[in-house]
Amino acid sequence: MDNLLDIKKTHTKGRKFGRMSRREHDALRTILPMVKLSTETMMDGTEVFGREAPLYLEIGFGNGGFLLEKAVTTPQHDFIGIEIYVTGISKLLVNLVSTDNPDALAVTNVRVFNKDAMSVLINNIPPGSLDGVYILFPDPWPKKKHKKRRLINPELAVILFSRLKTEGYVVVATDKQDYAEDIERAFISSGFRAVMEGPSEIDKTTYALKASKENRELRAYRFIKGNLSLPE
Repeated sequence: MDNLLDIKKTHTKGRKFGRMSRREHDALRTILPMVKLSTETMMDGTEVFGREAPLYLEIGFGNGGFLLEKAVTTPQHDFIGIEIYVTGISKLLVNLVSTDNPDALAVTNVRVFNKDAMSVLINNIPPGSLDGVYILFPDPWPKKKHKKRRLINPELAVILFSRLKTEGYVVVATDKQDYAEDIERAFISSGFRAVMEGPSEIDKTTYALKASKENRELRAYRFIKGNLSLPE
């Protein structure tokens, strides 16, 4: 049986807990069990959501603003979020609940994993199951000695390729130019074709607005999976 929060099992650097309100603490207790996915078995999207629908994943959803917006505006789609930081999960949870009943879900097409992304992708996401993936403003680890900690690398790109359906895509955004170049190389070398993203809903995210305010160039890509088969 999973621990409710798999904090001690993650390998990502940094704090996993931050300051939370009483409401957020309550949401972890009452709402998290409704939406947290098991890391002990391979996920079946139809079983999890009770329907067949396009399935999308956001890796590192932060406070959940983008994930929530996508879920609310496209209720015909199902969404999974991966986040190791409990504070971020708690902020998403309070926005999933009904205003009439704080112990019930108002947004029912969101589920979350509280574990390291690579572990989830390898052990819990079936091959060929995802229609799309979002990785928005991953930690750039700007110091040279820390760059090996960056989330996006060829290994991640290969596993994402195997988890996507044909013509599925990965949307990636960053405001760090050297990271953007590494990201592009990682995905292209793994069999994806790249399309530069134009203005989109990404521009409304907290990090995108901050980058624009500080006059930092935003790089956003859509990497599309073709018919090439890569190892699972």
